[in-house]
Amino acid sequence: MPPAQAIAVTLQQFTQEHPGWACLYWLRDADDRISLQAEQGLSTFITGSKLDVDAQHQQRIARILQDGEPLTEDRRTNSNGLLPHIAFAAGLRRAGAVVGVVELLAPASVDPNHSGGRPAVEQLADRISRLLHQDDSLPPPTAAFWEELDRFLFEIHRTLNLEDVALTAANDGRRLLGCDRLSVAVVRGQETRIAAISGQDEVQRRANLVRSMRRLTERTLRGGTPLRYEGELQHLPDELHQALADYLVESRMRLVWVLPLHAPGPVDDLRAEHDPQRKQRRAIGALIVEQSSVSQPQPGLAAKSELLGDHVATALTNAQAHEAIFLLPLWRSLGRLLTWMHGRRLWWTAAGLLLLTIAGGLLTWLPWDYRVEAEGLAMPVEKYDVFAPWDGDVLELTVVSGERVRVGQILLTLRSDELQTQRLTVENEVREKHKQVSALTSQFQEADRRGAAADAVRLQGELVQARIELAGAEQELQLLEERLEKLIVKAPAAGVVATFQLRQQLQNRPVQRGERLLQVMNDQGPWQLELEVPEYRMGHILSALRRSAAESLPVEYVPSTAVEHAYAATLTEIATRSNSSAESGTIVEAYASINPDDLPHRRIGAEVTAKISCGEHSLGYVLFGDLLEFFRRKLWW
Repeated sequence: MPPAQAIAVTLQQFTQEHPGWACLYWLRDADDRISLQAEQGLSTFITGSKLDVDAQHQQRIARILQDGEPLTEDRRTNSNGLLPHIAFAAGLRRAGAVVGVVELLAPASVDPNHSGGRPAVEQLADRISRLLHQDDSLPPPTAAFWEELDRFLFEIHRTLNLEDVALTAANDGRRLLGCDRLSVAVVRGQETRIAAISGQDEVQRRANLVRSMRRLTERTLRGGTPLRYEGELQHLPDELHQALADYLVESRMRLVWVLPLHAPGPVDDLRAEHDPQRKQRRAIGALIVEQSSVSQPQPGLAAKSELLGDHVATALTNAQAHEAIFLLPLWRSLGRLLTWMHGRRLWWTAAGLLLLTIAGGLLTWLPWDYRVEAEGLAMPVEKYDVFAPWDGDVLELTVVSGERVRVGQILLTLRSDELQTQRLTVENEVREKHKQVSALTSQFQEADRRGAAADAVRLQGELVQARIELAGAEQELQLLEERLEKLIVKAPAAGVVATFQLRQQLQNRPVQRGERLLQVMNDQGPWQLELEVPEYRMGHILSALRRSAAESLPVEYVPSTAVEHAYAATLTEIATRSNSSAESGTIVEAYASINPDDLPHRRIGAEVTAKISCGEHSLGYVLFGDLLEFFRRKLWW
């Protein structure tokens, strides 16, 4: 109901409650002129055909317009065109200023001090003042307002991003309405969330203020009618009291409006704006209008809020419909691409797509040799490790690193003080046993000659025991001699001393039994590649070996000293267990036979890079299969 009509109804209700009374509603216009806007029951007091406002009446109205204080005036003796009466008057306020006067005319029989006219006119003035706050026809919007509204509409409708629309509506809408804070709530499915609050770049959804605002908005939207709190709770539904009280504690606002936003009707429905069922459409959100200083709405706030709400609802509906499109980023990118492809760009794009198609076909169907790369060393097949036969010290080295040796050639000599001591001890024991055997032999012969049978038997037993002990000592001495002879270390085969810096490592150095002293390798015999294949690449090699009838695979390798040439090899053996490598992690040793004449200078231990052929795969897998396997190992499992 328009405020002017509501004021007329209010005056009518008052006269119905107070028979014989009259109500007059005076309002000051933009030119500061006072005029009678509405009246009820005045005809019972007029003596003539119309109301004649005398000077005293004008002074009364002017005084109230000046100070706004209510007054009571006895006009039972001097009424000037009106029947004798008692006048009660009070000022009407709008935005803190007195803009009008309401008068009550009571019959002359009424006692001015005990009639209740003074409180009645004050209550009536308060009710009309509230209605005036909602009267947007006074004063009419200025040109500056429409310019600001145009800017607001431009900003809110130039984007289809829901968050941007809500943020623009909250910040620019607050300036347009002139309120202290404006918030925008958005409904998504069954959830209501506060999308934007004026003055805040980001909404802290866990804050108590935001959570209580969301609960109040949800209950308001559930009820379907706007919530208008202006300092009183009496006219609000009971189900909103607790939620509103909780929010007022957090916000400390004196005016709170929660205005539901409804999705607009079809564009081709010209009657949609005036359809009484429009407000029953689906609620898509709400505007939360707040004032902290006064509980009375600012002039024009209601109409501005309704106007603003319609535009915000339209913008939010468009943004929600836009963001609800399935795979929107994809379609947006595709649309930009199609827009970009016009004219000559279309032909260039078609040519590019054709090339990509050809490249994709080649990557998919063109067969190519798939090779597994491995690092390794070029080594002779015949390798011999020379170990220390006993604990001792290296007494003499007769060869140097890289020297070619013959079978049985002395490589080095060890000295073992322990074996020498044991040999001396055993030699002394052998000599003692020889003397003992000689003595017992003489005694036995003497006893036999004397015919002393008992002594002869005893001496014969002792002689046998002494001879056994002598044989054991001689055998132990022979074993020690063999051990001492082994201290002279000889070459197990012909070849080259492959140990580097042999003299620095062994000369006068104590060694232990079983310790490797040096290596002898036959560089004139067959050679092979000792490769370290990463364990995760072994699947390709094993599959290729199962398909190979010869149970071998071709290998191509490049020595590090001659990278400009590649040579052929044949994979012949794979280890049955995995090992750990400091450089490559878990590896599997593999061996490939080579032609030693391919090696430049036949340098033992030359580093090589080998590629083991595992059969044909698609070109795409050959180029990008390693990357695919990496993602499978690191991300998939």
